[in-house]
Amino acid sequence: MKHLIALLTLSLATWTANASMVNMEANQKVGNDFEAAYSLDTFQIGAGSFTLPRTETITSGSISFNHQTQEVRVTLSRHTPCAANTLCSMVMPAPTSLTLPAVQVTSGLCGGTVIVAEETRADGSMVSMQINDENSDFCEKRPMSTEVYLKRIHVKITEKASPDSTPIVSTLSGFPLRAQY
Repeated sequence: MKHLIALLTLSLATWTANASMVNMEANQKVGNDFEAAYSLDTFQIGAGSFTLPRTETITSGSISFNHQTQEVRVTLSRHTPCAANTLCSMVMPAPTSLTLPAVQVTSGLCGGTVIVAEETRADGSMVSMQINDENSDFCEKRPMSTEVYLKRIHVKITEKASPDSTPIVSTLSGFPLRAQY
């Protein structure tokens, strides 16, 4: 009986240690991959956008920049519109996600960060994104205060169905969650 209890205790300890190691590795991977994250709260999607959902269906959004893979990912959460006093199905649509390779990450003269990502697809369509984050701008005089002072980030997404077509421009904005460039 003592051997059975000892074996069970050893098994539980081994399982707990393995679970802790897996959890620790997952946390390190997430912590090291995405070095900049933004929360979006304002959405103006251009009419005719072929990669983004309609503005009225978006409830929230986020942007993350993966420094290791040099990818920018925009994720927009949506809802199904339902008119008042009507019976609607309770469907939660999957979030819309747009991932583009970053082609340039630069700092301005005062330290602001600009991330440019773009992709030309096989069908000739092109999607580009520019993120302007002026939160590390050290030229601007800020009031001495104990309060946290964050500026809005601005995102411009341009889509073209073909090289000679009229661009469709969408703008998003929000606040930084974490930024380490």
